[in-house]
Amino acid sequence: MKTFIFPASLILVCLSVLVSCTSCSTQPENENPEEELNLLWSFEYTQEIDGLSSVSVRPALVPDGKVITALDHQYNSLSQEDGSLSWQRPLPDNMYESVNRLTHDEQYLYGKGNRNANYFAINLQSGEMVWEKTNAKGTLDDYVHAAVDENYVYLAGEDSVLYVFDKHTGDYQDTIPLRSYARAIVSTGKQLYMTQAWKPDSTESAYGRIVRLDAETYEQKWAYETTKGGFYYADLVLKNEVLYSGTTSGPSVFVALDAATGQVKWEHHGLLTFRFTLGDGKVFVNDGQYIVALDQQTGKELWRQDFTYATTSNVAYLDGYVYHAHNGRLYVMDAQTGELVAGPIESPDGSGFYNLNAGNGKVFVQSDYHLYAYEAWSN
Repeated sequence: MKTFIFPASLILVCLSVLVSCTSCSTQPENENPEEELNLLWSFEYTQEIDGLSSVSVRPALVPDGKVITALDHQYNSLSQEDGSLSWQRPLPDNMYESVNRLTHDEQYLYGKGNRNANYFAINLQSGEMVWEKTNAKGTLDDYVHAAVDENYVYLAGEDSVLYVFDKHTGDYQDTIPLRSYARAIVSTGKQLYMTQAWKPDSTESAYGRIVRLDAETYEQKWAYETTKGGFYYADLVLKNEVLYSGTTSGPSVFVALDAATGQVKWEHHGLLTFRFTLGDGKVFVNDGQYIVALDQQTGKELWRQDFTYATTSNVAYLDGYVYHAHNGRLYVMDAQTGELVAGPIESPDGSGFYNLNAGNGKVFVQSDYHLYAYEAWSN
């Protein structure tokens, strides 16, 4: 049974080492190593990237056929079709993005400061600053995924609280006290769901919790707790009234919960979860060393691909294939079997590949110097 016990801050410092092991020689076996993806376009960053951004935030696919990359202390909005720059907006005060996914809706992109009280909204079409505020109630936690619904944006504070702001004006609305820090947040407008993680002094393993709150009264409706690790890095995904997430820093468990009742639909034990995605009736998990496919209905393991070395980069699914950058190289796997159909593909600029996204027939992959768009794999 695997157990990774590290303080969260230490793991964050070491992420760049885990992700960009481009000198590692051992790679998964590919029976057709000559197979490559067709490169469509590339965009070169205009500023030096931030190390934590490169190993954290994936490119965001937003409305109107745009993709946003935010590794170089600014938001770059590009055409998905040809990579042309739509707009560019520096982050206030040379801040950096350190979340796994950018927070946006159909109109605005929402950001926050790095352990300060600043937060803001940017128009997705024009790149103009809609509003920029300072939270007088306290400091915001920069490593936490935020949430947005029809009326509000929810940002986690450093002191085990969740702040609520009007998403149209940025005005402060309320403070929700929590038992421990929020890590990932989902809001439906009527219900709030969040993951939490903490390390008791008396235990070797971190603990984790998923809770549901009424979005109007903040009354807790149910809580799922585990002693098999904390929900430090994984997203929280709500799909068809089922919540999915997984833990690290302990024996670890991936769990699927009924969103209405909190009842466990299934648990898969012994699986570290740094990143995951859903697709094709499956859950694809980056366990560090392995990409593991679980049946979305039962949690049964269907296949795993061994990459030998540990990385924390994300996983994307599109039209029957799984995309993942591991040890700085890009791989494509058959979603049904886990067979490696393409890769290792190296970055054209010689640096490592990091996080990626896939949609609209394309795969968008970030390196140290560029965002690359590839044509999605097809038979």
